[in-house]
Parts: sequence; structure tokens; C-alpha cells
Amino acid sequence: MMAAVTHDARSPSVSSMPDDIERIKQELLERYESGAPIDIAAWTARFPVYRDELLDYWIWLSGTPRLSEIDKAEMTDPDDRVAEEAIRQACLAVSFGPRWLDEPVDSDTAVEEGLGAELARLRATPYRVEGNASRAFRKAVVYAWIVKELGPRREKVTRLAAQKVAYVLERALNLGLFIEHQQKPLGPYDHKARYRDAEPIAARSGWICVKDASLEAGQVTAQFAHYVQRYIRSETLARRLVECLARLTDEELETWATVSWVGRALVSAGEAVTVDSVRAFLAQSSEWRAKLRRRGFRPEVIAATLARLSRLHLLGD
Repeated sequence: MMAAVTHDARSPSVSSMPDDIERIKQELLERYESGAPIDIAAWTARFPVYRDELLDYWIWLSGTPRLSEIDKAEMTDPDDRVAEEAIRQACLAVSFGPRWLDEPVDSDTAVEEGLGAELARLRATPYRVEGNASRAFRKAVVYAWIVKELGPRREKVTRLAAQKVAYVLERALNLGLFIEHQQKPLGPYDHKARYRDAEPIAARSGWICVKDASLEAGQVTAQFAHYVQRYIRSETLARRLVECLARLTDEELETWATVSWVGRALVSAGEAVTVDSVRAFLAQSSEWRAKLRRRGFRPEVIAATLARLSRLHLLGD
């Protein structure tokens, strides 16, 4: 929880915190939630390095309701509401321990092709959501499940890792939940999951615990498991995919999510998905052009990523 900051009514606070964009966004969000007036010109003048991203964030934020305006019922499953007392309880981190997989990374082509075929068949099956829970609530359940599954398989679960896995899982299962990603410097990014629904609702419900830029699993109850069965379509297939993604570094997850986005865009446009076409797409994107100078987007890395995404049927059906 950030320390309380005293604000001038017309300008952002003068703070000793570093000009970290996530912290700045959080401060802007808290001021917005308080109902105090915001002069975005003053914020961009205060943090000129982040001018464009702050403007983009403000345009999005100003078009969303404050949490105080959202009906509390939207944050609970109307068929089986989370008890108020459970929501208020302190977040208890599950002690998974730093368990590392002893076996080497399984790169067997047949395994990935088999999983990809099963995922494609699942997507082709009509899907009807059980119950009447809001999308925000369902999104929080799946996001918390991702954190729980990644926890024992990684040294830590960064927010970046959770975001990228959520993006890939959505593409793999067609959950209809994580559908508002935008092109951002670190790949597909869901503002809403971070600030408005998945993460804050999961944290308030005690399903995850937020520690700086990392996330830990919280209360894993029978009730939570019941929600997961309702909203994730196939926990077995989802877990197999997450096990695969958990072995990737944050940098590799960024590459996978970005290349998956680009590949699907190219398929939708009727274009061939090749290393050259992916790099051309990145070169034409103001947000992603700089990626071409990074190790994770070298031609050989893109080629290897495309091969695995293709085997997993994650470039578009």
C-alpha cells in the first residue's frame, strides 16, 4: 500500500519516489479515485519522459467509472457470493517453496503439436459460461489461478509474467475474458486487468497477494476451485499450457505474446507469417519498432518462437 500523499488541487505531488511509470500511474489512479480534480497537463509537465504514455493512460482512465461507482455486486458471483469476512481477511501466501523442475525443458515437437491440436478442438467447441457472474469477476478468478499455477514453477511471479500468460491463455482457450489488450512497449498489455478488475478484485478477495511488482497466491479454497471449474473451460489443458509457459523467462514471454499478436494480425490480413513479415510489422509500429534492436526479437529468436507458436496453434486457426 502506498503511503498517503498530500496533493495540490491543481498539480501532481512533489514526491521523492523515482519517476517510475507504474508508480506514477498508481498515484494518478488514487487521485482519480479520490474524486479530486486532475490537470493532466500538469502531470505531463511533471513527468515529460512519460508524456505519451500518461496521456494514453489518462484517456483510458477518465472513461472508466470510479470503484465507488461500481455496484459491489459486480465483484461477486451472484450464484455463490464470496463471504464478506473472507474478503476482509489478510492475504495468506501459500507456502509452495522454490520448487524447480528437475527434468530438462521438454521441447518435444510431438508434445507441443498434441497440445496444440487439443486446444484447437476446444476452441472449436461451443462455449457457454456457467452462472451469471460479471466478466470482471470471472477475469479475477482466472488471473488468480494463473498466479497460483505459476508460483511453484518460477522463482517469482512478476506482473509481466502474469499479464503475458493471461494473454496467451486467452488466445489458447477463447475465454472471452482478457480481450482488451493494447500494444504497449513491453508487448500486449491490459490496463483494465492491472488497475480495474483482475488484479484488484483478486487481491481484495484474498486470492492473490501483491508485493511490489510480484504476485503470490493467496487463499486457495474449495469455493475458489469451484469458480475455476466454471470459468476456465478446461483446467487440464490450461495447466499443461501454463506449465510450458512457466519455463520461459519474462523476456521470452514478452516475445511470445508479441509475436502471437503479430502473427494473428497477419493471418487476419491474409498475409503469410514469416520472420520477415513479423519484423516488417514491428518496424511499422511506433510502439514496437524499438523491439527490433533487442535480443528477444532477433530473426533467429522470432523464427524459433514462430515454430513453437505454430505447433501450439496460437497464430490463428
